[in-house]
Amino acid sequence: METISNSIEDGLINGLSYKLDATASYITDRKSCTYYAMGGNAYAPNSGTKVIKLVLNSEGWLDPSTLKIQFDVQNLSTSPFRALSGGWSFIRRLRCLVGGVVVEDIDHYARTHQMFDVLQSEHVRNNEEIEGFGMRFDSRDTKALIAAPVVKVSGTITEPTFLDTYISIPPGDSKTVCFTPLSGIASQSKFIPLRYCPITYELEICSNLYDPIISPSDPRWDSTESSAAFGNDDNNYSRNWQILNPVIKCDVCQMDSELNNQFASRFLSGQTIPINYSTFVVQQQALAGKSPSVNITRALSRLKSVFCTFNGKTPLSSLTNELDNFDYMFLKDFNNFYHPMAGRAFYDKDYEFEIALQIGGKKFPEYPLTSQAETFAALKKCLGIHNSAFHSLDISPEEYRRHKYCRN
Repeated sequence: METISNSIEDGLINGLSYKLDATASYITDRKSCTYYAMGGNAYAPNSGTKVIKLVLNSEGWLDPSTLKIQFDVQNLSTSPFRALSGGWSFIRRLRCLVGGVVVEDIDHYARTHQMFDVLQSEHVRNNEEIEGFGMRFDSRDTKALIAAPVVKVSGTITEPTFLDTYISIPPGDSKTVCFTPLSGIASQSKFIPLRYCPITYELEICSNLYDPIISPSDPRWDSTESSAAFGNDDNNYSRNWQILNPVIKCDVCQMDSELNNQFASRFLSGQTIPINYSTFVVQQQALAGKSPSVNITRALSRLKSVFCTFNGKTPLSSLTNELDNFDYMFLKDFNNFYHPMAGRAFYDKDYEFEIALQIGGKKFPEYPLTSQAETFAALKKCLGIHNSAFHSLDISPEEYRRHKYCRN
């Protein structure tokens, strides 16, 4: 070992290196720009235009790390408006076009974005809520409010205490929210020359008023379920909203003429600049029987990872307490990552299942995953945090076996 150590050359440590860091004097300007929607200014699921079209076109270079989608949510009701999650929960589908060519098309966008939001740490999600509605259905504060005891007056149970606190938008008011889109183009690190490849984002808002909000009048629940979870006062919930003033906020950099001319000459001569990015493909299938098999035929240039989630409904008869009832009514198609153990008071091995992935003749893993412990370990490995002492997921053991089940 000594022989090997002595053969290594000495290097100057950073603390003794006084060389200045490299600069980028060819970047002459950086502006925080706003791009407005084309067409109308008001969007609602039950009337008018439902597709928001935002075009990014400029002489500069887009810094994709700064891209944010922003809009106002207006409460058109005389009752409080209660959103379940962030601004992405209002978007059903996202399309990205570069130079008129579709490069990304993410269906079930709200569910996909919600899944990756849950796969962040709790503190990151709390920070994002500052850009959102300030409260979400699965936060610790919300669950503490739901679990708080109700007050009885003359034998009548009053409204749950969380109704007075969980208010996203007061009656007749509006709130500005923004979020970073779940888009491969916006997630990669290369600057994009908008002069040569303008970018268009098309956002289709959800088709149902009840999808992103809390409301006991959701037609997907029967009156018995609504009464069990919310009480009988339907007038305390807004179910009338619209989106106003959608824009994209981002930074655009300007280069000096020499560097611009070099890139212009490159493009005019037919050369290209390769930009690699990861995008998302979403497919849904119905499962039936005890041993279902899902066959997916899809051409992909390179498969990076596969996430598998389930969407199901917990029978009302299996719910064990009041908190279960509230969680049950909070779950919509976009935020319910179902596990068969949902509705059980404790872990129940009888509701575990096996799962494996096969691509051609290759099986991952060699033996199927047979427990929640294995699937969660595989999820952390996929996200690259399996050995991290600092990064975590905002998923508790109870949530993982109920409505936050996701495996890789």
